[in-house]
Order: sequence, then structure tokens, then C-alpha cells
Amino acid sequence: MSSQCTDKKFKITQPDPNSDSYQQDQERINYFQKNKERINQRFEQARQNFVKKMDLTHHGSLETEEEIVEASRELLHSS
Repeated sequence: MSSQCTDKKFKITQPDPNSDSYQQDQERINYFQKNKERINQRFEQARQNFVKKMDLTHHGSLETEEEIVEASRELLHSS
């Protein structure tokens, strides 16, 4: 039994900036880019708020992991 391999050749072309599909793709890319930026900004703000909330310096010196976990829980439940 012989196997045949057929070579398929694809022509690489440049997109037509005037085509509807190209315009739609550009709109989608712009939408997703703006959405990504908004999400990143919201994430960064939430991260900064979390870091402020989790500032444990006012608890003094925490010796054990259990003390750190308990202090973290107290901060989370107090918000």
C-alpha cells in the first residue's frame, strides 16, 4: 500500500485595507485593545487597593505564619 503526499501551496497575499473584512478586523482589534487596557487599569487599581489593605505593619511583628494568616483574614473581613 503506497501513501501519496500531495503538496499544497498557499499564496501569501497582503490584506486589502479597503475590504469589509479587513475593516471589521481592525475594529475588533481596536475594541479588544481598548478593553484590554481598561481591564489592566482596573486590575492595577484593585492590586494597589489590596496591597494597601494587606499592609500588616500596624500589627507589629508577626512571628508565625498563623499570625500572618489571621491578621490577613481580619483585614479582609473588616472591609
